[in-house]
Order: sequence, then C-alpha cells, then structure tokens
Amino acid sequence: MRATACTAVLALLCAAPALGHRLSPAFFGLTETAPNAFDVQWKVSISGGLAAVLEPQVPEGCSLTGNVRTYVVDDIRLQHGAVSCADGLAGKTFTVNGLAQTQTDVLLRVDYLDGTASNQRLTPEAPTVTIPERPSALETVRTYLVYGVEHILLGWDHLLFVLALLLIVNGIGRLVATVTAFTIAHSVTLGVATLGFVRVPSAAVEAI
Repeated sequence: MRATACTAVLALLCAAPALGHRLSPAFFGLTETAPNAFDVQWKVSISGGLAAVLEPQVPEGCSLTGNVRTYVVDDIRLQHGAVSCADGLAGKTFTVNGLAQTQTDVLLRVDYLDGTASNQRLTPEAPTVTIPERPSALETVRTYLVYGVEHILLGWDHLLFVLALLLIVNGIGRLVATVTAFTIAHSVTLGVATLGFVRVPSAAVEAI
C-alpha cells in the first residue's frame, strides 16, 4: 500500500509543473463606508517586480473620489483610496491588468455595510471577474476550498512532504495525526504572519 501511495505521489510530481508556491498573492479590498461609497486598499508584493506589473482597474461605473496614498512596508506596497459607485458593485467587472503575465493570484474582497462580504480570486488564466450580488456562505467556502486544494497540489514542496511522511510514518492513524499537526502549525504560522505578529523577509522564506 505504501509503495502504491508513493508511486502516486511521484506520478503527480512528474505530471505537475516544476513549481513551488506561486508568488505572493496580491489583495484588493473594497470596504463600504456609506451607500455605494467604498474605501479601497491595494496590497502587492514588490518582490519579483509584481508591483510594477500589476495594475488593478477601478470597477466599471466607479470613480476615484480622492487622492491615492502609497506606503511601503517591508517588501509590500500598500495603496489606499476611495471610490464612489453610483449603481453599486453588483454585476460590475473588476480587472487586474498584467496579471496574465505573472504566476500569482489576486484576492478581491468586498465588505458591505450590512456585514456581508464577497470573496473572489483572480488568476493569470482569469484576470477579470464579475462582482456578484451578496454571496452565500457556500460560495465563500468554495472559493477558499478550491484555492487550498490548488495550493497543495500545485506545490511540489507539499507533495514531497507527503511522500516523506509516507516513507517514515507507520500506520494510517499516525499518518493522519502527523498531517493534521502539520496543517495546524502551517495555519498558525500563516495567521500570525498575516496579522503582523511576526515579520520574516519574503525572499528568505521563498528560498527555503
């Protein structure tokens, strides 16, 4: 059984492109502050020249209502502004120019006054999305589930880790416990990094 599982993992490694994680995903956030008025945040990594390549477009029917403020924190460029959308955002398209020429994704998040939120992912293959009406919780879960599965299956480092576990861990129970512990640890480290409790240079992390 172990030999069969190892063979399957090796087959995936051979079939998949020789890539680890995609470059750090960018983030475009719209937070509704008044009916049809939104604060805007654009966050993109400077590493790999992404900040110079990616150019988000204000959703159609929306217009900037003030100056755009730009900050640089470590290797992240942050931009803040505000837009007004006369007819709201539902049904409007959002595009990130230059995304098709990269190996990264962009997360689009819209937070509404009533507490609901919309989450969508733009990829090099699909750099344009249509902002939906208030999404269901199921749609949000689906977005992150698909992203998580791709994050694992398209990362050869994850597949090699699973292969190593299959070789050194005896028993299904211990294997499940080990994978679960790794998943929890991975989630905790990702959370503390995202919230800013720990800052590690991205270049060093990507190299490792």
